[in-house]
Parts: sequence; structure tokens; C-alpha cells
Amino acid sequence: MENVVAFNNELSSLYDQKPPISKAKMAAITKSAMRAIKFYKHVVQSVEKFILKCKPEYKVPGLYVIDSIVRQSRHQFGPEKDVFAPRFARNIKETFANLFRCAPDDKSRIIRVLNLWQKNNVFAPEVIQPIFDLADPNHPIYQLPPSGGTGGPNMSGSNLNDIASGGANGLNLSSTSMDISMNATGSNDDKHGVMPEITNNNLQQLLNDPNVLLQLQTLQNFQKMKQQEEQQYKINEMRMQEKEFEKHLQNVLKTQAGGHGVSAESSEFNKEVEFVSVEQK
Repeated sequence: MENVVAFNNELSSLYDQKPPISKAKMAAITKSAMRAIKFYKHVVQSVEKFILKCKPEYKVPGLYVIDSIVRQSRHQFGPEKDVFAPRFARNIKETFANLFRCAPDDKSRIIRVLNLWQKNNVFAPEVIQPIFDLADPNHPIYQLPPSGGTGGPNMSGSNLNDIASGGANGLNLSSTSMDISMNATGSNDDKHGVMPEITNNNLQQLLNDPNVLLQLQTLQNFQKMKQQEEQQYKINEMRMQEKEFEKHLQNVLKTQAGGHGVSAESSEFNKEVEFVSVEQK
């Protein structure tokens, strides 16, 4: 997991300079991602979170990170063995919904990248075409008001829940339970002293919108799948650590005479395992 931490640090360093981002910085981020390829799911998740939470002017640099990582992976391992493009494709619609919340002048750059992906078959046509539709500001996905971070809705990169929690209007739509609740208080209400009125008709209209229900259902299914994947991943990690520990212990028993050598090296190995566990948290 050290390589994942190193990648996250490189990715966060994008904030150290204003866009446009230099080629050297993009190359460093890409190289760091290749080092962490064993944990490619974590790398993809980190990029998705960055795009979700970053300011509008950093949306396009986030897209360039995806483009650079995928192109390097396809070049280095071949399109058939590339693991990054299929992983980015899983949540690509939500990712681009966040990307299109960039500065208005940057939308043409996003379209240009999509055209290049389509031309070079980086992603399948059935993946690319729905993304072009997101360029339309009237797309149903934008009818749900963003909240949370400066650059996008308050959605976690790991589960993308709470696609629309309207702090400004007191409406909270949770993708986990799809319950609709009214927040009694909110920071924006305290600042402005006025809470916009939401009528039952508006709520009923929102509930009857098939596009909204479809989005919520999709995100709910996605969250369940993510939770299952994370649980399985943790189980696999624990099994790997147990096997490594047993292997190490057997080697120590073969090479060391007496009990004191085993105790010392086993203690050191336990420290390493404990460090990895802390990193994963």
C-alpha cells in the first residue's frame, strides 16, 4: 500500500500549481500510478474522488490524469491486459457528470478528449456515447442539486451515495434507503435567514420523475456491489498476510537456531503487517 500512498501524494500535489499542469507533473503522477498497479482499484478510486471534490478549474487536469494513466497502461501492457480503462469505465458516467461541472470554457477540452478516445477505441462506443449526452446541461443527472465540496455533489468515490443532498433547500435524497427527509436546519439557511419553501407538489413531481428514480436505483445497486467488493478485498488481504506470515515464520525456523532469533524476526514482521493494516484504514 506504500505505492498507493505515494500516488495519492502525487495526485494531491496538483494543487501546488495552477492549471495548466506541466508535462513533468503529469508524467510523475502517471509513473506513480504504474508503480501502484497491483492496487489499481485504489488508484482509480483516488482519481474519482479527486475529480469529485476538486475545484472547477482542476476538473480538466483530473481528466488528463485519467487519459495519461490509461494511455500509458495500454502502451506498456497492451489493450488486452490494461486494467485501468475497464476500471475507470465502471463509474465513468458519474465521473464525467462531475467533470462537466468544470469552468464553462473547459467543456470543449473534455469533448476533445472524448473524441480522441472514440477515435482510438480507448473505450467502447457504448461507453463513450452516453458521456457525450452529459455535455447537455439539461441532462436529468444535473436536475439533482450538488452539495458538499466546491466542485461537485457530495458523493464518495467508494460508494457514490447521497447523489443529491440539497443543503440549500433542505431536501435530502439518500441512495442507500431512498428516503426523503427534510433537514430542519442548515448552514446556508443560517447565513441567509430564509429557507426556500418546498411544496408537496414539487416532492411528488420529483418522485414521479422516472429519470430520478433510475439514477437512484442505479446508484443503490452500485453501492451494494462496491460494499461486496470491499469486503472480499479485505478478506483476500487478510489471507495474503496470513500466508506471508506463515512463510516467513517457516523460513526463520529453518535458518535460525534456538528460539531467540525467531522471536526477534517475528516481532519485526508483525510490525510490518501492523503498518500495512494501518495504511489500509
